[in-house]
Amino acid sequence: MYFGGSAISGPWFEFKDLMQFFKAEGHYKDVHSANTLIPGLKAMGSVVFLIIFGTVLSDVFEFDLNTVITPKFMNDFSFP
Repeated sequence: MYFGGSAISGPWFEFKDLMQFFKAEGHYKDVHSANTLIPGLKAMGSVVFLIIFGTVLSDVFEFDLNTVITPKFMNDFSFP
């Protein structure tokens, strides 16, 4: 429901489902009792870890991000 692309392509769910979600009816009756704080913090921690890990790894292997905008890189890795 919170997908930004649906502003262009339209929602990928029925209006009835949206109203049941807002009213917590049908198969959405337990949606407001779900605790998402701990799983959300774990996911956020994983993202932060992977960003730091990728940054450290790029420094260890001396990867220069400007390499990907050179004509040689574009010619060597272009798709047919």
